[in-house]
Amino acid sequence: MGFSIRRMGVGHLLGAWGAYWVGLAGITLWPFARWAWELNRAPGSHASASLSIGDAGVTLLALTNNVTVWSGVAPLLDVALWIAGPPLLLWLLWLGLRPAHRDERAPSATGARDALPGAAPSGWGMPITPTSTASPLGRRERRKG
Repeated sequence: MGFSIRRMGVGHLLGAWGAYWVGLAGITLWPFARWAWELNRAPGSHASASLSIGDAGVTLLALTNNVTVWSGVAPLLDVALWIAGPPLLLWLLWLGLRPAHRDERAPSATGARDALPGAAPSGWGMPITPTSTASPLGRRERRKG
């Protein structure tokens, strides 16, 4: 039994998105995280790491003694497309390939479209039936008159 996107449920889809985002963060941020870890562990040095979002896009910097030892810049559009693009495409593919579920409550093409459903077919509610007795309100009004 192999992988098929047609058999994926919503939970599988969300899990695939999460795995993608974890993998993306691991691959793109690993060099920065490694430098930040090494700078933090170096004895006697003053190190800092920063992330900023500005006109140039997303910028990551690792500094030691005010000297840049690692930097990375990515435009905002590229970052947004890397974060949202593949999950969106996977969702559209999943939506297009999943099997159609027939709704049992939908009216059939052969049935009358303007007809009311039968009285309480599923046991809910009470059918309205005419009674031979007059309403109590009508009796009260006749007594007064």
